[in-house]
Amino acid sequence: MVFRWISKLTSTSGSAVPTVKFDAARVTTAVRADIWARIQEFEDLPVGEEERVFETTLRSVASGRDVGLLTNALVEMNVPRSRAAYIATYLNNRATSLMNVAKASDLGLTEGTWLYSGAPCYGTNNPSFAEREMDAAHKSVNRKKFPLDKGMNLNGSWTYPGSEPGCKCVMAPVVPGFDK
Repeated sequence: MVFRWISKLTSTSGSAVPTVKFDAARVTTAVRADIWARIQEFEDLPVGEEERVFETTLRSVASGRDVGLLTNALVEMNVPRSRAAYIATYLNNRATSLMNVAKASDLGLTEGTWLYSGAPCYGTNNPSFAEREMDAAHKSVNRKKFPLDKGMNLNGSWTYPGSEPGCKCVMAPVVPGFDK
């Protein structure tokens, strides 16, 4: 019975999976500048390939988080696959985080709620003390509100969910009258 329903859905619309078209205009000048700055921080990217990494990252983000596109491009530049996947995920998470904050702010919202994913906020099997400390800080602010214009002050610095390397947290915008 379910298979007939899926079959009908597929035959009428061409896809059984609903999709949402990404608005590439969300990749603002501020997001682009941040991506460029983050790329400059990686010491293990091929020398002279920064512009190529930047352009591919923009395509990845503008394609609605096509992490595979960026991962494969980095592998073609001789970055080991696991490191390429880590970099691609980080850059896409960071861009998504900044775009979500900007979108909520553009809608006139002033607060967000930090949501810890439940998965550790580090991307290695052997996390450093700093990574474990970051994860503990992120876990401690789960479901706490923060101002969108500043972010959350964690371990002495202001940050947003999903914007730090390895972070898997997300933000839920606080809508006055609907959220307590």
